[in-house]
Amino acid sequence: MINPNPTISICIVVFQENMNMLGQVFAHLKTAISKTSSAQFKLYIVDNHPLGQLESPLTTLAESTVLYEKNLAFEYIKTGKNIGYGAANNVAIRACESDYHLIMNPDVFVSADTFSKAIAYMKTHQEVGLLTPSVYGVDQTRQYLCKQNPTLFDMFLRSFSPNFIRKLFARRISLYEMREKNYDQEIRDVPFPTGCFMFARTKVLKKIGGFDERFFLYFEDADLGRRILKISHSAYVPEVKIVHQWARESRKRFKMFCIIIRSGFLYWRKYGGLY
Repeated sequence: MINPNPTISICIVVFQENMNMLGQVFAHLKTAISKTSSAQFKLYIVDNHPLGQLESPLTTLAESTVLYEKNLAFEYIKTGKNIGYGAANNVAIRACESDYHLIMNPDVFVSADTFSKAIAYMKTHQEVGLLTPSVYGVDQTRQYLCKQNPTLFDMFLRSFSPNFIRKLFARRISLYEMREKNYDQEIRDVPFPTGCFMFARTKVLKKIGGFDERFFLYFEDADLGRRILKISHSAYVPEVKIVHQWARESRKRFKMFCIIIRSGFLYWRKYGGLY
């Protein structure tokens, strides 16, 4: 039976976040939640910083924005160390008791109708376990984030290759990003959905055990989407829209560069695929 008043849990994992950015994220959540009065929400903030330095400012920020919504509960969780993105999300996945669970980056702005449209779609399509949205940058440029399962070569092309290499393999990158598809129409069973906003049935996430915690950061979303397709379906739904303030950390910091290489090889060892 479909719950006419669904429950939705939301998890945002933080480490060293810009509080001004989080304020904007919370403000957008507040608007979307206030316009989805038929649903009950619970927001989990999982702090991966070893010192938990964001507890006081985050709690204050939440109290000044989203906590005024009557249909929203809030819980701050301090991990005590950086346990990795997937592991931190699993803390909330194990704790939540909801119909739907949203895994969301701390740099995503939801639209006012994001939740109402996502819920409506999932109610109509009971066979779908994961919804992935249409994603735009702050300049309203579309981001092509429906992708094929990556090979090691695809990972290199998209993450590290210089522009002249990317131009040589432009067609391959285009196919990897599924640009032959019409991004204004629904796309079923996306092999590699974006990890910045994953709106899933909670029972599906719990059935697969959440994220594979061997992935500290990067490609944990590719692995999760792949495992969901073994027991359910996924769908790219263009009517559900978000804005993503995307930053290429792997290009900026050597540590991130090393982490993405490690995750890439872990993914390859798990699934194979050189070229």
